[in-house]
Amino acid sequence: MKNVLIVEDDLASRLALELRLREQFNVVSLSKLSDIDALFDKQHIDIVLMDIHLRESEVDGVQIMNFLKKKYPESKTSYIAVTGYAMPNDKERFLEHGFDGYLAKPVDFPTLPAYLANIQPL
Repeated sequence: MKNVLIVEDDLASRLALELRLREQFNVVSLSKLSDIDALFDKQHIDIVLMDIHLRESEVDGVQIMNFLKKKYPESKTSYIAVTGYAMPNDKERFLEHGFDGYLAKPVDFPTLPAYLANIQPL
């Protein structure tokens, strides 16, 4: 079973993602970004669902992903941008930033498990 980390500052969104995924994935979610580094030190994460706009943080999801990729270069973790940025070129922009996938909010919950089951790091 794949380990999925949810990095989402909105409690309702985080809980909805957890509820939808917990039957098919080992789900971990973080409310404090300061815990993310320790989590990566303790366990392998297969997929990170990364909110892009973290309201109460000094960094955004792109910066967090870049930090983790640099610190854990041997990791086979896939990073999925989860964002309200849903203009026509936004998907390509986030893929160019290094994300392995893109989900526009509101997330299509019925198709989410199948999408994540097939995701592979680029």
